[in-house]
Amino acid sequence: MAATFGKPTRSRSLLNEGGMRMKSYFARDRILASWFACLLGVASSGVAPVRAQDSGLSLNLICPGSGSVTKNQPEIVSRYDRDDKKFRTETQLRLGKKSFSGTAYVEVAGQSARIRLPSGLLPLIRNSNDGWFVVKDLFIGEGEITGTVRINGLNKKKLRIDRSSGVISLRSGLGDFNGRCDAHDVTQRRF
Repeated sequence: MAATFGKPTRSRSLLNEGGMRMKSYFARDRILASWFACLLGVASSGVAPVRAQDSGLSLNLICPGSGSVTKNQPEIVSRYDRDDKKFRTETQLRLGKKSFSGTAYVEVAGQSARIRLPSGLLPLIRNSNDGWFVVKDLFIGEGEITGTVRINGLNKKKLRIDRSSGVISLRSGLGDFNGRCDAHDVTQRRF
């Protein structure tokens, strides 16, 4: 017995190795558990994709306004050709802003919303259902309604409606729209 004292036996070294492995497994599990807890904490803190708060809200808004879009504008240019010693006219496409005015329509029903954009803001290729676009990442707060509107694969606009002033803004790199919204009761008629 004195000969084995201080020297690890085979079973004792396996226990130590097993104990070390168990500790490393526990550390990895703790890291994974904390990572999942962070993800769950973010999801439960209200940063979920659909964040509508006022579930009984029903709004119909009419929003007249104006904006500008980035468009290719043809331009006729006259240049002197030194080889032929003549003036030549050419048509060039120049990238510029084009102003427009129109009306946006917004419908909010519970935790979903959709918007019909002014025709001046719409590109030729678009994803819409009869002219209506679904508002994604919807957030309905006390002071504002925000979300995103995907018009096509390249064009996604950020929507913001100030609930106290009624100001609506749609912004992206390809164009913008600003207007003022008024509530519209679809059950009442003017005449």
